[in-house]
Amino acid sequence: MAPVILVLLLPLTNLGGGAPLGTVEKSWNQTFVVPATDGVVLGGMLYLANTQVNGSFTVKSCCGYSTNDIKFSIGLDYVEMKSYGVVVGNLTFSWNTGVTDKFDIYFDNAWGQVCAEGVCHADPSNPSSHNKTIELSVREAAPATLFSLITKRNIIIGVAVMVGTVVVASTIVIVVIGLESKKASRTFANRQKHS
Repeated sequence: MAPVILVLLLPLTNLGGGAPLGTVEKSWNQTFVVPATDGVVLGGMLYLANTQVNGSFTVKSCCGYSTNDIKFSIGLDYVEMKSYGVVVGNLTFSWNTGVTDKFDIYFDNAWGQVCAEGVCHADPSNPSSHNKTIELSVREAAPATLFSLITKRNIIIGVAVMVGTVVVASTIVIVVIGLESKKASRTFANRQKHS
């Protein structure tokens, strides 16, 4: 039923599965810290196939260090990844998800560390082994077609809209029937009085 709602919400001239319905876009910014000896992974937000991802970020070292370096990659684990290696200062990047509807952005600060007995900690002698602040800006854009819009997320939203509509319509019908019933009862009582 949810796909039916999605179809009803789309312009009638674009009901063909591959017919373009325009472009869906999402831009977002985030600032965060990647701890020494650790990493941060962020996922995309559109969840549509053929999403073109364009972004940039700046790396800032903490604690008086000036290395401003981090390892960076983008893609989807176990499917396809693009590694940019060690980035110093800033980077502008791009990625296309292709047939998949997901992607992840990886910031790796897990180098420049000392490990002993299974425990790792920052190496004070390594100038790269400290927290890094990332200022990230991302723009996602994907072509919208009927098939690309029928996702699990959109189906859930469609079902929620449908259930909400049915509940509101049922409530209105019950209230109207109740009012009509009271009106009919009063009319009947008035006729009984005058008889």
